[in-house]
Amino acid sequence: AITTQYARIGQKLVEPTPPTKSGYSFEGWYVDNETFLNDWDFAEDVIDEEEKSFILYAKWLEIFSLTVTDTNCTVVVSIDDEPVTPGATALKATQIIKINVTPEENYEVTLLTLNDNPIEDGDTCEVDDDIVIVAEATEIVGD
Repeated sequence: AITTQYARIGQKLVEPTPPTKSGYSFEGWYVDNETFLNDWDFAEDVIDEEEKSFILYAKWLEIFSLTVTDTNCTVVVSIDDEPVTPGATALKATQIIKINVTPEENYEVTLLTLNDNPIEDGDTCEVDDDIVIVAEATEIVGD
């Protein structure tokens, strides 16, 4: 539990140890509990006369898993052009992921789904659930 702090006008608050919550990522302390637009900067912000008593709120984002099954192809999932590792990277709610698939030489992609819904190479989606991507490529047969 986070304890109450007392500080004088012009003083800074001491940043508490980040809390933990199973299934969520702690994103910081905020002075607003609805929009989480006004974060509290413990290194810079000081108590002023208007803040004689206030509450800081923890911002949490739900985290989700990423599973990729690829056959005869390589699927790369990225966030802000940075590849993420399926099974090792927890995705945060509202993150935007991009899915790219590259078939092996002499193969073509014949199946690409995200949570059982067809998608195309280069598609993006907002994370709001566990992500399961399945991709398959079949050999191109000549005439």
